[in-house]
Amino acid sequence: NGYNLKVNSIKNCIDNSVIKVENGDATLDKDCNLILSGCLSFPKGFKTAKGKYVLKKAPMPPLDGELDFCEVVNGLDDPQLGNVAKMYNMPSKCPIPPI
Repeated sequence: NGYNLKVNSIKNCIDNSVIKVENGDATLDKDCNLILSGCLSFPKGFKTAKGKYVLKKAPMPPLDGELDFCEVVNGLDDPQLGNVAKMYNMPSKCPIPPI
């Protein structure tokens, strides 16, 4: 696709986070979609959880934002995505129990 992605870090920002990332990584597919990999755990469970991200590439301005993980999980109404979530024992709606 002509683009490279360099991941500086994918990390847990606080020790007592409700969502933990282990071995996080990201790549680009041939259509330039961002593909995330790694393990997520939910040690406390949650009814709502917000995350922040920052993407930087000089000379372009940084792209940052927030996302609500419950909105993401509740957006798995696509039957194929729902089946993948079930296959990996991932929750498909909020609240999320401790996993």
